[in-house]
Amino acid sequence: MTLRIYFRDLDIMKKQLLGISFDNTKSSCCDQEHQTSTGTPMLCDRKVVKECVKIWFGSQEAFEETVRSEVLETLMVVLSEEVFTNRWILGVTCPLLWAFMDLSASFTHWVILSDFWKSTSLNYLLEGLMIWLVAVPSFKNVLIMICKLSRTKGRTLCIEILRNWMVVFTIAFLLCILIALYVVSRFLYFRAEKRTLIFSGGLLLFSIASRISGVAMKAMLKR
Repeated sequence: MTLRIYFRDLDIMKKQLLGISFDNTKSSCCDQEHQTSTGTPMLCDRKVVKECVKIWFGSQEAFEETVRSEVLETLMVVLSEEVFTNRWILGVTCPLLWAFMDLSASFTHWVILSDFWKSTSLNYLLEGLMIWLVAVPSFKNVLIMICKLSRTKGRTLCIEILRNWMVVFTIAFLLCILIALYVVSRFLYFRAEKRTLIFSGGLLLFSIASRISGVAMKAMLKR
């Protein structure tokens, strides 16, 4: 899974930043033994950058500590929390809302103003909004946490494949819950507005359960 690899790469980057050191770095001039192709001596880029760092940060150690603390913390927050935001997922899944808006519009010519709040057109629009604004962000949060928990690469190819399938089956299970909730609400012998209320209530319960699961998995990550 791409998301598992993404979070795994973040772990690798974190280890690299924690172990950053000028003493362990080299530049192309070092590989050329600080000589051009004609044998002319050349400045060491590493030493030049090192002197600039001392001027900017006061010392090499201060720079390395800044990278290990402030830079690392900023990157972790931006790349792990501010990439897959609710705004991003709502933008990606806009076509889902458009489908419900189109379905709602197809029933507008049957709407009677006196029964507007009970109309099928309004109910489809409300259901689409609930799926888009409530179900989709909750589903995204659970998926992200699952991928974070299972990001470690398996020791063998078989274990790695099993972990990928675990994520896939979890996603499928959550989708089946949403689909089943919608299908069941369609076949209940209630009026359209009551079916919409039942479906919306089910989505709210799904969102609450997803939030609780996300908090529990986040606590597991901090161990």
